[in-house]
Parts: sequence; C-alpha cells; structure tokens
Amino acid sequence: MQNNIINRLKELVGESNVSTDSFELSKYSRDFNCSGTNPDIIVSCHNKEQIKQVLLLANENVIPITPKSSEIDYYGASIPSYGGILLNLQEMNEIKVIDTSSNRYATVEPGVTFEQLQKELDEKGFCVMMPLGVSCKNSILSTYLERTPLLSGPVPILSNGWQCIFDMDILLPNGQNFHTGSGEATPQYKNLTPHGITGPDFSRVFTAAQGTMGIVTEMSVKIKRKFPFESIFMVVSDKNDLLETVGKLKKLDIGKECLIISALNLASILSQDFDHLDELLEILPDWTMVLRLTGYDEDELNVNLADLNDFKLTNAINTLQIITEIENFEEIFLNEFKLPNRLINYRYYKGHCRTLSFYTEADRINEFDKQVEYLADGYNYLKSDLYGYIMPIEQGRVYYYEYNFHSDPSSPEDLYRIEKLYQDACEIVVNNGGIIDRPYGSFLVNLIYSKSSEYYENLLSIKSWFDPNNILNPGKIFP
Repeated sequence: MQNNIINRLKELVGESNVSTDSFELSKYSRDFNCSGTNPDIIVSCHNKEQIKQVLLLANENVIPITPKSSEIDYYGASIPSYGGILLNLQEMNEIKVIDTSSNRYATVEPGVTFEQLQKELDEKGFCVMMPLGVSCKNSILSTYLERTPLLSGPVPILSNGWQCIFDMDILLPNGQNFHTGSGEATPQYKNLTPHGITGPDFSRVFTAAQGTMGIVTEMSVKIKRKFPFESIFMVVSDKNDLLETVGKLKKLDIGKECLIISALNLASILSQDFDHLDELLEILPDWTMVLRLTGYDEDELNVNLADLNDFKLTNAINTLQIITEIENFEEIFLNEFKLPNRLINYRYYKGHCRTLSFYTEADRINEFDKQVEYLADGYNYLKSDLYGYIMPIEQGRVYYYEYNFHSDPSSPEDLYRIEKLYQDACEIVVNNGGIIDRPYGSFLVNLIYSKSSEYYENLLSIKSWFDPNNILNPGKIFP
C-alpha cells in the first residue's frame, strides 16, 4: 500500500490505530477454519465518523475493505480475499441503550459481545437471545447479521438472529448514511412495532451479506425477561423417536430451548478436558434430547413439569443416570443455554472442523443421513464423528441440522480429504432440497447460485447500486 494512503489513514484514525506489522497482518489472514490473504493494513475505528472517512478514502482509491467485529470467526467471511484494509471494529464496544420498559431492547455497537451485554442485563432481570455453537465472546451485531439460529427467540416462531433486529444504522460504501427500522420515521416511539420496520424491510438486504453491502455501526436488538425458575429435562432414545417426541412437544409449546444432540456435542458441553471428553464418548448415548423448562415462579415451573408428566415421556433410566451422575450437569446446561461457551469445544476435537449446517423437514433427515453416511464410508470417515445437533425451528415446522467434518490441521492430506468430503456432502444436501442459507466460500456460492442464476443476477444489481466500486469484502459472495 502506498505511503501516502497509510499516512492519510493515520491522520483519520490516529497513528496508534493503524498497523502494518507483518505478524499482526498474518493473524487476520486466518480464522478457526479458513485461511486466506493478509490485509495490507489494519485500521481500528472507534466511531462512525472514522469509518465514514475510511470508506471515502477507500472508494477514492478503490481499496478493498474487510470489516471484522468478532474476536472468533469460523467461516472465512472476515479474511481478506484481495488484501487492502482490514477494518477492525472490535473496539467500538459501547452499549448505547438498555430499555427494559415495554419496548425491551438494547442498542449496541459492533464490538459489543453477548457476554458483555448479558452482564448488564443480568442486573435488570433480562437476557439477550442467544445462538448455540458460537462463543459468548462473539459480536452480537455480526452474529445476528449472519442469521445464526437462536436457541430461543422472543416468541416461539422467532428462531433466527435477524428476527431480533429492530433497526440498524449503516454506512454504505460511499459513506452515505442508511437507516433501517421505524425509529427514523418516529424516533419518539422507536421499536414499538414487532418487527421494528415502517414500510419495506431493507434490513434483510444486509443480513447474511458477509459485510459486502454496508457496514453496520449500530444495532437495536430485542431482549427478553429472564425466568427465575428453570430445570433441564433429558431423554435418551432412538433419533427417530426423539424427532417424533420433539415435534409433539413443540406443537404443544411445552418447554423452551430444545435440542437433539449427538454424543460428541454432548461430551463437548459436559467434559472438563479432552481426556474427559474421550471417557464420556465411551458411555454417552448416540442421541439425547435436552429440554429447558421455565417458570416465572415455582408454581408455574411445577405446572410445566406436570405437563411433561401428562405427556408421558419415557426415559431410558439407566443411560440417563450416567448423564445425571456428572457433577453439576444441570447447572452446566443452564449456563450453556444462557451464555454458550462449551459446545464450541467440539471444533477442537481433532483441531480443525468444517461444519455443514442446513434446514430441512423432520421426515427427510433419515434420507440425508443415509446418503451422507454412505459418502463418509467412501472417505473412511467415522460415522460417529459426523453428527452435531438437531434443533426445531418455528415450533417444529422445520429443523436446523449440522454435520461436522473433523480433520488434523497438521496433515495436508487429511485436510484435503475432509475438504472434499465436506464439498461432496454439501452437494448431497443442496441437490436433495436441504437449504444452506449462509453460503460461505466460493464453493458454496457457486453451488447454490448456479441453481438460481436469475436471483444471483438480481443480487449483483443490488450490490452494484450499494457498492459500485466493489470495495466491501470483494471475493466473498460477489467477485
């Protein structure tokens, strides 16, 4: 990068907020799963005006910008494809507003984490809607923008991160302000509508866009009241029986967070270390259903427990006892549902993990399993390592499902083999009607949009309107 550009950036954000140190640059060329190109320079911004000025400079000189707001990333979206500016937003971490009145929302900057906001909400008896399988140290803003599935939305039919967004302040690539939400039209009555929007909902253009359409500088998100009384209920059975049970429970709206979780994922949550994880894998069942029951008082919790008894759920008592003998197992799960930070350990099982997440109907899961298991056999991959968790969405209308592909990062041959297995499995899912709604990487972009070229052409048109110089995260969804 030319010295005059570097000097100009130092003038805009301060010399201490600009780095061209080779070691620092190399850290931003990879995340947990992916690797790519070093940025040419790291620029840390602390306010909206600084971001705007950096965008204007980048546009003037056609310099790529890759925004980053989370400490931990998994899918390569914040790794530069063509060098340029790595725009570090992690230090913009102010909680602007917490409103616990009837509106119930919080306004946060890009660097605010789930852990940070939840600490503030705990004191007020509220909680933030949490995803599973990401670190509690991740940015709320980027996690919601990526449409990460939630453990429990504010109401049963809201199960996705973007649905918790009231409104956003956005800077377009040309530095222009762009706002979504009803707050702009009626700021004195901000966020009174369930969806936070007056008229057309532009916010969805920016979700799952991987930072290619604009930079969100502020977001208002829904929060909910905490339940003072809660309990964990676990059932061990065949996966098909558990799917049937979950479907009935969700239709009757019994319980809150609900998962059907594999042995490896369950061991990742319960284990103290990797030796303990291996021990647990020897005794844990292949699949376990986990359900959280809640109440605003003890009587309400007891009523919900009675509903379960009336439902006549049956348990494999001997196997369940193995789980419940683990010290503090209920507390571990309640904490994981509140601030997930243990399930992510499955990613470290062999050092590297590619996760294939998609949506499907319950009665199609067996067919996916059959084809993916057959594929895994051809790659000499253990079936027991394939599975992640299954989560009902919208009261069991559809299910979120994960396959995991673990490999040894020190072995190029193993990495290549597992990457091919992952890609072949993606083709099986897409060709059989599974919905992968977050296309990370060029392989998935080509696979998915090759089947909907007209839609992709429309996306390109929208991208060219927002970002005519293609400076925002080029090489991700768009060339």
